[in-house]
Amino acid sequence: PPAEDASLKAQGSPANLDVAATPAEGPSSAETASTFCQGAWRESLLAQIVARDRHVEGLTPLYEQYKECKELVSRPSKRGSAAWSSLEREESVANSSGQAEESQAANAAMQETIKETAKLLRAKDAEIAALRKINQEQAEEISEKERAHAETGREATRLAQENAEKKAEISHMREQLQARSAEAERLLAEVQRLREARGGYASDGECKTWCTSEIPEMQRVAGNLQTELTCVTAAGLQGEPLPRSLVAVGTADGYVKLLDGVSGRLHAHLSVSKDLPRVVAMDLAEATGLLLAASSDQAVRLLDLRGQRLRHTLRGHRAEVSACGWLRTSDTSSAFTASADGTVKLWDVGRGQTLRSVPASAPVTAAAPHLGSGVIVVGHKGGQLSVFDPRVGEGFVAPVLLHREGKPVVGINLSPDGRQVLSLSQDGSVCCASLERMSDPRLRLEVAGPLQSSANSGLLSTPAFAPDGKHLLACGADGVHCWSAESGEIVCKHDLESPVAVCWDLAHAVSVHKDGHYYIWGSEKHK
Repeated sequence: PPAEDASLKAQGSPANLDVAATPAEGPSSAETASTFCQGAWRESLLAQIVARDRHVEGLTPLYEQYKECKELVSRPSKRGSAAWSSLEREESVANSSGQAEESQAANAAMQETIKETAKLLRAKDAEIAALRKINQEQAEEISEKERAHAETGREATRLAQENAEKKAEISHMREQLQARSAEAERLLAEVQRLREARGGYASDGECKTWCTSEIPEMQRVAGNLQTELTCVTAAGLQGEPLPRSLVAVGTADGYVKLLDGVSGRLHAHLSVSKDLPRVVAMDLAEATGLLLAASSDQAVRLLDLRGQRLRHTLRGHRAEVSACGWLRTSDTSSAFTASADGTVKLWDVGRGQTLRSVPASAPVTAAAPHLGSGVIVVGHKGGQLSVFDPRVGEGFVAPVLLHREGKPVVGINLSPDGRQVLSLSQDGSVCCASLERMSDPRLRLEVAGPLQSSANSGLLSTPAFAPDGKHLLACGADGVHCWSAESGEIVCKHDLESPVAVCWDLAHAVSVHKDGHYYIWGSEKHK
Protein backbone atom coordinates (compact mmCIF):
# COMPACT_ATOMS: atom_id res chain seq x y z
CA PRO A 1 0.00 0.00 0.00
CA PRO A 2 1.11 3.61 -0.41
CA ALA A 3 1.46 4.16 3.32
CA GLU A 4 3.80 1.21 3.67
CA ASP A 5 5.75 2.42 0.64
CA ALA A 6 6.09 5.75 2.35
CA SER A 7 7.35 4.04 5.47
CA LEU A 8 9.94 2.13 3.55
CA LYS A 9 10.99 5.26 1.81
CA ALA A 10 11.37 6.99 5.13
CA GLN A 11 13.72 4.23 6.29
CA GLY A 12 15.82 4.66 3.17
CA SER A 13 15.58 0.96 2.14
CA PRO A 14 18.06 -0.10 -0.61
CA ALA A 15 15.41 -2.34 -2.12
CA ASN A 16 13.39 0.69 -3.00
CA LEU A 17 16.38 2.20 -4.68
CA ASP A 18 16.95 -1.03 -6.64
CA VAL A 19 13.32 -1.19 -7.71
CA ALA A 20 13.41 2.32 -8.96
CA ALA A 21 16.61 1.70 -10.98
CA THR A 22 15.82 -1.78 -12.36
CA PRO A 23 13.57 -2.05 -15.39
CA ALA A 24 10.60 -4.42 -15.36
CA GLU A 25 11.22 -7.94 -16.64
CA GLY A 26 9.05 -11.08 -16.92
CA PRO A 27 5.58 -11.51 -17.88
CA SER A 28 4.37 -8.28 -16.46
CA SER A 29 6.37 -5.52 -15.04
CA ALA A 30 3.46 -4.46 -12.82
CA GLU A 31 3.05 -7.91 -11.26
CA THR A 32 6.76 -8.27 -10.81
CA ALA A 33 6.92 -4.96 -9.04
CA SER A 34 4.02 -5.88 -6.81
CA THR A 35 5.58 -9.17 -5.75
CA PHE A 36 8.93 -7.58 -5.11
CA CYS A 37 7.39 -4.88 -2.95
CA GLN A 38 5.56 -7.42 -0.77
CA GLY A 39 8.76 -9.41 -0.11
CA ALA A 40 10.71 -6.29 0.74
CA TRP A 41 8.07 -5.18 3.14
CA ARG A 42 8.20 -8.46 5.01
CA GLU A 43 11.96 -8.36 5.28
CA SER A 44 11.81 -4.82 6.61
CA LEU A 45 9.24 -5.86 9.18
CA LEU A 46 11.35 -8.82 10.31
CA ALA A 47 14.37 -6.57 10.58
CA GLN A 48 12.44 -4.27 12.87
CA ILE A 49 11.35 -7.22 15.02
CA VAL A 50 14.96 -8.40 15.33
CA ALA A 51 16.06 -4.93 16.31
CA ARG A 52 13.32 -4.88 18.93
CA ASP A 53 14.23 -8.31 20.32
CA ARG A 54 17.85 -7.25 20.59
CA HIS A 55 16.90 -5.21 23.70
CA VAL A 56 15.56 -8.23 25.60
CA GLU A 57 18.22 -10.80 24.66
CA GLY A 58 19.42 -11.29 28.30
CA LEU A 59 15.97 -11.75 29.81
CA THR A 60 15.44 -15.27 28.62
CA PRO A 61 18.48 -16.78 30.41
CA LEU A 62 17.57 -14.89 33.56
CA TYR A 63 14.07 -16.22 33.39
CA GLU A 64 15.40 -19.77 32.94
CA GLN A 65 17.65 -19.35 35.98
CA TYR A 66 14.69 -18.02 37.97
CA LYS A 67 12.63 -21.09 37.06
CA GLU A 68 15.45 -23.45 38.06
CA CYS A 69 15.93 -21.68 41.43
CA LYS A 70 12.22 -21.83 42.06
CA GLU A 71 12.17 -25.57 41.36
CA LEU A 72 15.16 -26.12 43.61
CA VAL A 73 13.47 -24.25 46.43
CA SER A 74 10.16 -26.04 46.03
CA ARG A 75 11.56 -29.57 45.44
CA PRO A 76 15.09 -29.77 46.83
CA SER A 77 17.00 -32.96 46.34
CA LYS A 78 19.52 -34.41 48.73
CA ARG A 79 22.26 -33.15 46.66
CA GLY A 80 20.59 -29.82 46.36
CA SER A 81 19.92 -29.73 50.10
CA ALA A 82 23.54 -30.45 50.83
CA ALA A 83 24.60 -27.79 48.41
CA TRP A 84 22.12 -25.40 49.87
CA SER A 85 23.26 -26.21 53.41
CA SER A 86 26.84 -25.77 52.36
CA LEU A 87 25.96 -22.45 50.85
CA GLU A 88 24.16 -21.45 53.99
CA ARG A 89 27.08 -22.54 56.15
CA GLU A 90 29.44 -20.54 54.05
CA GLU A 91 27.19 -17.55 54.27
CA SER A 92 26.70 -18.18 58.00
CA VAL A 93 30.45 -18.44 58.55
CA ALA A 94 30.96 -15.29 56.58
CA ASN A 95 28.17 -13.61 58.45
CA SER A 96 29.42 -14.96 61.79
CA SER A 97 32.86 -13.65 61.07
CA GLY A 98 31.46 -10.25 60.23
CA GLN A 99 29.11 -10.32 63.19
CA ALA A 100 31.97 -11.34 65.52
CA GLU A 101 33.97 -8.40 64.37
CA GLU A 102 30.97 -6.12 64.67
CA SER A 103 30.14 -7.64 68.08
CA GLN A 104 33.66 -7.05 69.33
CA ALA A 105 33.53 -3.46 68.19
CA ALA A 106 30.07 -3.07 69.72
CA ASN A 107 31.25 -4.67 72.97
CA ALA A 108 34.19 -2.34 73.12
CA ALA A 109 31.91 0.64 72.53
CA MET A 110 29.47 -0.73 75.10
CA GLN A 111 32.22 -1.15 77.67
CA GLU A 112 33.30 2.39 77.05
CA THR A 113 29.69 3.56 77.38
CA ILE A 114 29.28 1.58 80.61
CA LYS A 115 32.42 3.16 82.00
CA GLU A 116 31.19 6.62 81.08
CA THR A 117 27.74 5.86 82.48
CA ALA A 118 29.22 4.51 85.72
CA LYS A 119 31.34 7.61 86.02
CA LEU A 120 28.29 9.78 85.39
CA LEU A 121 26.25 7.79 87.92
CA ARG A 122 28.95 8.23 90.54
CA ALA A 123 28.89 11.98 89.88
CA LYS A 124 25.08 12.01 90.12
CA ASP A 125 25.22 10.00 93.36
CA ALA A 126 27.60 12.59 94.75
CA GLU A 127 25.23 15.37 93.66
CA ILE A 128 22.26 13.54 95.20
CA ALA A 129 24.16 13.07 98.45
CA ALA A 130 25.01 16.78 98.48
CA LEU A 131 21.39 17.69 97.74
CA ARG A 132 20.17 15.37 100.48
CA LYS A 133 22.53 17.05 102.88
CA ILE A 134 21.32 20.47 101.80
CA ASN A 135 17.70 19.30 102.06
CA GLN A 136 18.31 17.96 105.54
CA GLU A 137 19.95 21.22 106.58
CA GLN A 138 17.02 23.18 105.15
CA ALA A 139 14.54 20.87 106.89
CA GLU A 140 16.36 21.42 110.16
CA GLU A 141 16.37 25.19 109.50
CA ILE A 142 12.64 25.13 108.70
CA SER A 143 11.97 23.12 111.83
CA GLU A 144 13.97 25.60 113.85
CA LYS A 145 12.10 28.50 112.27
CA GLU A 146 8.77 26.80 112.96
CA ARG A 147 9.72 26.39 116.59
CA ALA A 148 10.82 30.04 116.67
CA HIS A 149 7.57 31.07 114.94
CA ALA A 150 5.51 29.11 117.44
CA GLU A 151 7.43 30.74 120.27
CA THR A 152 6.95 34.13 118.64
CA GLY A 153 3.22 33.44 118.27
CA ARG A 154 2.94 32.53 121.93
CA GLU A 155 4.90 35.64 122.83
CA ALA A 156 2.69 37.76 120.56
CA THR A 157 -0.44 36.30 122.18
CA ARG A 158 0.96 37.05 125.60
CA LEU A 159 1.87 40.59 124.54
CA ALA A 160 -1.58 41.09 123.00
CA GLN A 161 -3.18 40.02 126.25
CA GLU A 162 -0.87 42.32 128.17
CA ASN A 163 -1.64 45.10 125.67
CA ALA A 164 -5.38 44.60 126.12
CA GLU A 165 -4.95 44.67 129.87
CA LYS A 166 -2.82 47.81 129.59
CA LYS A 167 -5.38 49.44 127.31
CA ALA A 168 -8.15 48.64 129.77
CA GLU A 169 -6.01 49.95 132.58
CA ILE A 170 -5.19 53.10 130.59
CA SER A 171 -8.86 53.58 129.72
CA HIS A 172 -9.77 53.21 133.37
CA MET A 173 -7.01 55.62 134.35
CA ARG A 174 -8.18 58.04 131.66
CA GLU A 175 -11.72 57.90 133.03
CA GLN A 176 -10.39 58.47 136.52
CA LEU A 177 -8.26 61.32 135.23
CA GLN A 178 -11.22 62.87 133.45
CA ALA A 179 -13.31 62.52 136.58
CA ARG A 180 -10.56 64.08 138.66
CA SER A 181 -10.06 66.82 136.08
CA ALA A 182 -13.76 67.55 136.15
CA GLU A 183 -13.68 67.62 139.93
CA ALA A 184 -10.65 69.89 139.88
CA GLU A 185 -12.36 72.18 137.40
CA ARG A 186 -15.47 72.18 139.55
CA LEU A 187 -13.44 73.07 142.63
CA LEU A 188 -11.61 75.75 140.66
CA ALA A 189 -14.93 77.11 139.47
CA GLU A 190 -16.24 77.09 143.00
CA VAL A 191 -13.16 78.93 144.23
CA GLN A 192 -13.49 81.42 141.38
CA ARG A 193 -17.15 81.88 142.19
CA LEU A 194 -16.30 82.62 145.81
CA ARG A 195 -13.64 85.09 144.72
CA GLU A 196 -16.05 86.79 142.37
CA ALA A 197 -18.71 86.86 145.09
CA ARG A 198 -16.32 88.86 147.24
CA GLY A 199 -14.99 91.14 144.55
CA GLY A 200 -18.17 91.85 142.57
CA TYR A 201 -16.51 91.24 139.16
CA ALA A 202 -14.19 88.67 137.76
CA SER A 203 -10.50 89.58 137.69
CA ASP A 204 -10.59 89.77 133.89
CA GLY A 205 -13.73 91.88 133.90
CA GLU A 206 -15.60 89.51 131.59
CA CYS A 207 -18.17 87.96 133.89
CA LYS A 208 -20.29 89.29 136.72
CA THR A 209 -20.66 87.47 140.00
CA TRP A 210 -23.23 84.77 140.41
CA CYS A 211 -24.82 86.83 143.14
CA THR A 212 -25.21 89.82 140.81
CA SER A 213 -27.09 90.11 137.53
CA GLU A 214 -27.93 92.87 135.09
CA ILE A 215 -31.52 93.73 134.32
CA PRO A 216 -32.14 93.28 130.58
CA GLU A 217 -32.97 96.93 129.92
CA MET A 218 -31.03 97.32 126.68
CA GLN A 219 -29.34 95.34 123.93
CA ARG A 220 -25.61 95.00 124.58
CA VAL A 221 -24.98 92.73 121.59
CA ALA A 222 -27.14 91.92 118.58
CA GLY A 223 -26.36 89.36 115.88
CA ASN A 224 -27.88 87.19 113.18
CA LEU A 225 -26.93 83.55 112.59
CA GLN A 226 -28.88 83.35 109.31
CA THR A 227 -30.81 80.21 110.27
CA GLU A 228 -33.84 79.23 112.33
CA LEU A 229 -32.98 79.14 116.05
CA THR A 230 -34.75 76.80 118.47
CA CYS A 231 -33.18 76.88 121.96
CA VAL A 232 -30.38 78.41 124.04
CA THR A 233 -28.28 77.60 127.10
CA ALA A 234 -25.23 79.20 128.74
CA ALA A 235 -22.61 78.59 131.43
CA GLY A 236 -19.56 80.37 132.75
CA LEU A 237 -16.09 79.52 133.96
CA GLN A 238 -15.23 77.56 130.82
CA GLY A 239 -11.62 76.70 130.10
CA GLU A 240 -9.53 76.96 126.97
CA PRO A 241 -10.09 76.84 124.07
CA LEU A 242 -13.66 77.92 124.85
CA PRO A 243 -14.62 81.46 125.85
CA ARG A 244 -14.87 81.90 129.59
CA SER A 245 -18.55 82.83 129.27
CA LEU A 246 -20.12 80.51 126.70
CA VAL A 247 -23.55 80.60 125.04
CA ALA A 248 -24.78 77.61 123.01
CA VAL A 249 -27.62 78.11 120.51
CA GLY A 250 -29.48 75.23 118.88
CA THR A 251 -30.76 75.42 115.30
CA ALA A 252 -33.48 73.77 113.26
CA ASP A 253 -30.92 72.40 110.79
CA GLY A 254 -29.08 70.28 113.39
CA TYR A 255 -26.23 72.56 114.45
CA VAL A 256 -25.04 74.05 117.74
CA LYS A 257 -23.64 77.58 117.47
CA LEU A 258 -21.14 78.59 120.16
CA LEU A 259 -21.01 82.29 121.06
CA ASP A 260 -18.81 84.33 123.36
CA GLY A 261 -21.17 85.29 126.18
CA VAL A 262 -19.58 88.75 126.53
CA SER A 263 -18.76 89.89 123.00
CA GLY A 264 -21.41 87.82 121.21
CA ARG A 265 -18.92 86.73 118.55
CA LEU A 266 -19.39 83.33 116.93
CA HIS A 267 -16.71 81.03 118.34
CA ALA A 268 -17.53 77.76 116.56
CA HIS A 269 -20.37 75.63 115.31
CA LEU A 270 -20.76 71.87 115.11
CA SER A 271 -23.41 69.41 114.01
CA VAL A 272 -24.99 67.06 116.51
CA SER A 273 -25.30 64.27 113.93
CA LYS A 274 -24.64 63.60 110.26
CA ASP A 275 -28.42 63.35 109.79
CA LEU A 276 -28.77 66.94 111.09
CA PRO A 277 -31.91 66.49 113.25
CA ARG A 278 -33.62 69.53 114.74
CA VAL A 279 -32.15 70.54 118.12
CA VAL A 280 -35.03 70.97 120.60
CA ALA A 281 -33.39 71.32 124.04
CA MET A 282 -29.92 71.75 125.54
CA ASP A 283 -28.09 72.08 128.85
CA LEU A 284 -24.48 73.27 129.21
CA ALA A 285 -22.43 72.20 132.21
CA GLU A 286 -20.40 74.80 134.04
CA ALA A 287 -16.59 74.78 133.69
CA THR A 288 -16.41 71.45 131.80
CA GLY A 289 -17.49 72.29 128.27
CA LEU A 290 -19.93 69.34 128.24
CA LEU A 291 -23.25 69.87 126.45
CA LEU A 292 -26.40 67.75 126.44
CA ALA A 293 -28.35 68.26 123.21
CA ALA A 294 -31.79 66.71 122.62
CA SER A 295 -32.89 66.31 119.00
CA SER A 296 -36.04 65.53 117.07
CA ASP A 297 -34.76 62.00 116.33
CA GLN A 298 -35.63 60.90 119.93
CA ALA A 299 -31.97 60.93 121.00
CA VAL A 300 -29.84 63.00 123.36
CA ARG A 301 -26.16 63.48 122.59
CA LEU A 302 -23.30 64.28 124.93
CA LEU A 303 -20.94 66.69 123.17
CA ASP A 304 -17.46 67.65 124.29
CA LEU A 305 -17.26 71.25 123.14
CA ARG A 306 -13.57 71.59 123.94
CA GLY A 307 -12.62 68.73 121.67
CA GLN A 308 -15.66 69.29 119.41
CA ARG A 309 -16.51 65.61 119.41
CA LEU A 310 -19.39 63.32 120.28
CA ARG A 311 -18.92 61.27 123.42
CA HIS A 312 -22.18 59.33 123.70
CA THR A 313 -25.61 59.09 122.13
CA LEU A 314 -28.35 58.38 124.64
CA ARG A 315 -31.28 56.47 123.14
CA GLY A 316 -34.26 54.79 124.76
CA HIS A 317 -37.27 57.08 124.38
CA ARG A 318 -40.07 56.09 122.02
CA ALA A 319 -41.20 59.65 121.31
CA GLU A 320 -39.60 63.06 120.90
CA VAL A 321 -37.45 64.22 123.80
CA SER A 322 -38.88 67.34 125.45
CA ALA A 323 -36.14 68.16 127.98
CA CYS A 324 -32.66 67.17 129.13
CA GLY A 325 -30.26 68.42 131.78
CA TRP A 326 -27.62 67.78 134.38
CA LEU A 327 -28.81 66.69 137.81
CA ARG A 328 -26.09 68.32 139.90
CA THR A 329 -23.53 71.04 139.42
CA SER A 330 -20.79 68.96 141.05
CA ASP A 331 -21.50 65.81 139.03
CA THR A 332 -21.35 65.78 135.23
CA SER A 333 -21.87 62.03 135.07
CA SER A 334 -25.56 62.11 136.06
CA ALA A 335 -28.23 63.53 133.80
CA PHE A 336 -31.93 63.17 133.02
CA THR A 337 -34.11 63.18 129.93
CA ALA A 338 -37.88 63.60 129.60
CA SER A 339 -40.07 62.65 126.67
CA ALA A 340 -43.56 62.77 125.26
CA ASP A 341 -43.63 58.99 125.70
CA GLY A 342 -44.47 59.69 129.37
CA THR A 343 -41.14 58.70 130.95
CA VAL A 344 -38.21 60.40 132.65
CA LYS A 345 -34.91 58.57 132.43
CA LEU A 346 -31.84 58.95 134.63
CA TRP A 347 -28.50 58.38 132.91
CA ASP A 348 -24.89 57.63 133.65
CA VAL A 349 -23.63 59.74 130.76
CA GLY A 350 -20.02 58.74 131.38
CA ARG A 351 -20.94 55.22 130.26
CA GLY A 352 -23.96 56.11 128.16
CA GLN A 353 -26.22 53.82 130.20
CA THR A 354 -29.71 54.22 131.63
CA LEU A 355 -29.85 54.07 135.43
CA ARG A 356 -33.62 54.37 135.92
CA SER A 357 -36.75 54.92 133.86
CA VAL A 358 -39.55 56.57 135.82
CA PRO A 359 -43.06 56.66 134.30
CA ALA A 360 -45.08 59.85 134.55
CA SER A 361 -48.85 60.19 134.65
CA ALA A 362 -49.02 61.86 131.21
CA PRO A 363 -46.78 62.84 128.29
CA VAL A 364 -44.03 65.16 129.49
CA THR A 365 -43.79 68.43 127.54
CA ALA A 366 -41.21 70.26 129.71
CA ALA A 367 -38.89 69.54 132.64
CA ALA A 368 -36.11 71.09 134.71
CA PRO A 369 -33.92 69.97 137.64
CA HIS A 370 -32.49 71.79 140.62
CA LEU A 371 -28.72 71.48 140.35
CA GLY A 372 -28.25 71.49 144.12
CA SER A 373 -30.73 68.81 145.17
CA GLY A 374 -31.37 66.88 141.95
CA VAL A 375 -35.14 67.35 142.26
CA ILE A 376 -36.91 67.22 138.87
CA VAL A 377 -40.11 69.12 138.07
CA VAL A 378 -42.01 68.14 134.92
CA GLY A 379 -44.88 69.74 133.03
CA HIS A 380 -47.59 67.84 131.20
CA LYS A 381 -49.69 68.27 128.12
CA GLY A 382 -52.79 69.04 130.19
CA GLY A 383 -51.23 71.98 132.07
CA GLN A 384 -50.23 70.04 135.23
CA LEU A 385 -46.88 69.96 137.07
CA SER A 386 -45.45 67.13 139.14
CA VAL A 387 -42.28 66.57 141.15
CA PHE A 388 -39.85 63.67 141.35
CA ASP A 389 -37.10 63.49 143.98
CA PRO A 390 -34.65 60.66 143.15
CA ARG A 391 -33.31 60.74 146.69
CA VAL A 392 -36.50 59.74 148.50
CA GLY A 393 -39.11 58.40 146.09
CA GLU A 394 -39.65 55.81 143.42
CA GLY A 395 -42.04 57.91 141.35
CA PHE A 396 -43.69 61.25 140.82
CA VAL A 397 -46.01 62.89 143.29
CA ALA A 398 -49.56 63.55 142.17
CA PRO A 399 -49.68 66.20 139.42
CA VAL A 400 -51.00 69.66 140.25
CA LEU A 401 -52.93 71.83 137.77
CA LEU A 402 -51.34 75.29 137.61
CA HIS A 403 -52.30 76.46 134.12
CA ARG A 404 -55.49 76.37 132.13
CA GLU A 405 -56.58 72.81 131.61
CA GLY A 406 -55.58 71.42 128.25
CA LYS A 407 -52.84 73.99 127.65
CA PRO A 408 -49.45 72.28 127.51
CA VAL A 409 -46.61 73.46 129.71
CA VAL A 410 -43.79 74.54 127.34
CA GLY A 411 -41.10 75.56 129.84
CA ILE A 412 -40.05 75.07 133.48
CA ASN A 413 -37.24 76.51 135.60
CA LEU A 414 -36.27 76.43 139.26
CA SER A 415 -34.88 79.30 141.32
CA PRO A 416 -31.20 79.24 142.34
CA ASP A 417 -32.17 78.28 145.90
CA GLY A 418 -34.45 75.48 144.65
CA ARG A 419 -37.55 76.79 146.43
CA GLN A 420 -39.49 78.37 143.58
CA VAL A 421 -40.86 76.90 140.36
CA LEU A 422 -41.39 79.06 137.28
CA SER A 423 -43.50 77.63 134.45
CA LEU A 424 -44.77 78.89 131.09
CA SER A 425 -47.84 77.58 129.27
CA GLN A 426 -48.55 77.60 125.55
CA ASP A 427 -51.34 80.12 126.05
CA GLY A 428 -48.84 82.65 127.46
CA SER A 429 -49.58 82.29 131.19
CA VAL A 430 -46.62 82.36 133.59
CA CYS A 431 -46.84 80.91 137.11
CA CYS A 432 -44.36 81.23 139.97
CA ALA A 433 -45.09 78.91 142.90
CA SER A 434 -43.38 77.48 145.93
CA LEU A 435 -42.06 73.99 145.34
CA GLU A 436 -43.73 72.88 148.56
CA ARG A 437 -47.12 74.39 147.65
CA MET A 438 -47.43 74.35 143.90
CA SER A 439 -51.20 74.23 144.05
CA ASP A 440 -51.23 77.83 145.25
CA PRO A 441 -49.07 79.89 142.84
CA ARG A 442 -47.53 82.96 144.36
CA LEU A 443 -47.53 84.87 141.06
CA ARG A 444 -49.66 84.60 137.94
CA LEU A 445 -48.31 86.61 135.05
CA GLU A 446 -49.19 86.92 131.39
CA VAL A 447 -47.34 87.27 128.12
CA ALA A 448 -48.88 87.58 124.71
CA GLY A 449 -49.99 84.25 123.39
CA PRO A 450 -50.66 81.75 122.20
CA LEU A 451 -47.11 80.66 121.56
CA GLN A 452 -46.91 79.01 118.15
CA SER A 453 -45.21 75.66 117.76
CA SER A 454 -43.06 74.71 114.80
CA ALA A 455 -44.47 72.51 112.06
CA ASN A 456 -41.75 69.94 112.75
CA SER A 457 -41.44 70.06 116.50
CA GLY A 458 -43.37 70.89 119.65
CA LEU A 459 -42.66 74.29 121.19
CA LEU A 460 -40.17 74.48 124.06
CA SER A 461 -39.58 77.88 125.60
CA THR A 462 -38.04 77.76 129.05
CA PRO A 463 -38.52 80.84 131.27
CA ALA A 464 -35.62 81.98 133.45
CA PHE A 465 -34.72 83.19 136.93
CA ALA A 466 -31.98 85.80 137.26
CA PRO A 467 -28.78 84.39 138.80
CA ASP A 468 -29.57 86.25 142.02
CA GLY A 469 -33.22 85.07 141.95
CA LYS A 470 -34.62 88.62 142.00
CA HIS A 471 -36.11 88.79 138.51
CA LEU A 472 -38.06 86.60 136.10
CA LEU A 473 -37.70 86.45 132.31
CA ALA A 474 -39.93 84.85 129.67
CA CYS A 475 -40.75 85.31 126.01
CA GLY A 476 -44.20 85.66 124.51
CA ALA A 477 -45.54 85.93 121.02
CA ASP A 478 -44.79 89.66 120.93
CA GLY A 479 -41.41 89.97 122.69
CA VAL A 480 -39.37 89.46 125.86
CA HIS A 481 -40.78 90.28 129.33
CA CYS A 482 -38.98 90.86 132.66
CA TRP A 483 -40.73 91.01 136.06
CA SER A 484 -39.76 91.44 139.68
CA ALA A 485 -39.69 88.02 141.33
CA GLU A 486 -40.89 89.56 144.56
CA SER A 487 -43.87 91.64 143.44
CA GLY A 488 -44.54 90.46 139.91
CA GLU A 489 -44.32 94.01 138.56
CA ILE A 490 -43.12 94.42 135.02
CA VAL A 491 -39.55 95.75 134.96
CA CYS A 492 -39.02 95.96 131.20
CA LYS A 493 -40.47 94.65 127.96
CA HIS A 494 -38.91 94.47 124.51
CA ASP A 495 -41.13 94.16 121.48
CA LEU A 496 -39.35 91.74 119.15
CA GLU A 497 -40.43 89.40 116.41
CA SER A 498 -40.59 85.63 116.85
CA PRO A 499 -38.75 85.08 120.16
CA VAL A 500 -38.40 81.36 120.87
CA ALA A 501 -36.23 81.03 124.00
CA VAL A 502 -34.45 82.98 126.73
CA CYS A 503 -31.55 82.17 129.03
CA TRP A 504 -30.24 83.94 132.16
CA ASP A 505 -27.54 81.55 133.33
CA LEU A 506 -24.90 84.28 133.03
CA ALA A 507 -24.94 87.82 134.41
CA HIS A 508 -26.46 88.94 131.10
CA ALA A 509 -29.73 87.56 129.75
CA VAL A 510 -29.79 86.09 126.24
CA SER A 511 -32.72 85.74 123.86
CA VAL A 512 -32.86 83.88 120.54
CA HIS A 513 -35.40 84.29 117.76
CA LYS A 514 -36.80 82.09 115.06
CA ASP A 515 -35.55 84.37 112.27
CA GLY A 516 -31.89 83.83 113.33
CA HIS A 517 -31.38 86.93 115.50
CA TYR A 518 -29.93 86.75 118.99
CA TYR A 519 -29.50 89.44 121.65
CA ILE A 520 -27.37 89.76 124.77
CA TRP A 521 -29.03 92.13 127.24
CA GLY A 522 -27.60 94.48 129.87
CA SER A 523 -28.61 97.29 132.20
CA GLU A 524 -28.41 101.00 131.57
CA LYS A 525 -26.13 101.68 134.52
CA HIS A 526 -23.48 99.28 133.16
CA LYS A 527 -23.71 100.71 129.68
